[in-house]
Amino acid sequence: AGEEAAKAEADEERAGQAERSSAAALRLEEVEGDYTFRSPDGHMDVVLRLTAGGQWWHAAHRRAEERCRIATGAGRAPRAEQQNFLRAYKDFNHAGVHAQQSDSMQDYAAEHQVVSVWEIAESLGFWRMLEQNAADRLDLPSDCQALLLLSCQHWSWKCSHPTAPSAFRPTDEGAAELDGFLDASVLTLCYALRRGRHAAEAAAEGETGATGRPEPRTLELQAHIHPSVVAGTEAGEPGVARHARMRSMQAAFQTLGFARAYRDGPPPPSPAAP
Repeated sequence: AGEEAAKAEADEERAGQAERSSAAALRLEEVEGDYTFRSPDGHMDVVLRLTAGGQWWHAAHRRAEERCRIATGAGRAPRAEQQNFLRAYKDFNHAGVHAQQSDSMQDYAAEHQVVSVWEIAESLGFWRMLEQNAADRLDLPSDCQALLLLSCQHWSWKCSHPTAPSAFRPTDEGAAELDGFLDASVLTLCYALRRGRHAAEAAAEGETGATGRPEPRTLELQAHIHPSVVAGTEAGEPGVARHARMRSMQAAFQTLGFARAYRDGPPPPSPAAP
């Protein structure tokens, strides 16, 4: 009888483990997908894609109309330089100067024109969900469903016109610094997955314009959470490490195009043209 009871207890434990594993897998499936952001002017679209295998892909795509210098092929011959000061003084006339300035402006207009440009900053890495018992120790929003940790492993930047103004392109020093952050595994971001409110909740809080459909979930940056705290290390963060973390977060936003908040699903429609 004791043997049968032990066997039944072991079977029950295995069934409980399988149930918990299934629930964990279901939570991962609920989290995976595309989270997007669109800038207010509609010129920049950002997507963060989470896969069930624990990998993520991020892309920030910017479009703009920029005034760029266009290669004309044939250049003007340089004007001969006056070597004699007295002759230069004698031959000087204001009309010639104005004509030269006019020619320069025409040359500038001919060599520059407005073109459509684009640039894209891509990055790859791994993500994981924080265990619920660890999340309970942190100061998170009450409607937080999960806390996600994103670790960046690779990045790249491409553009259509290298000489056009850029929002993401780093300096050589900035690119080297970003590579150093990735090599040291310093670039890690924490996002809270918050559930979307239903129309009834919005109405209860006095908001108008409810559509009757639930709002999409959002991913919101939790800048105050450091990976060492998540791992259970309660020691204070050294000043040097804190500076490196802040610099890496700055690089994530300025060079990689990360956003502070994303919405679950496709981005909202672009604003109507004026």
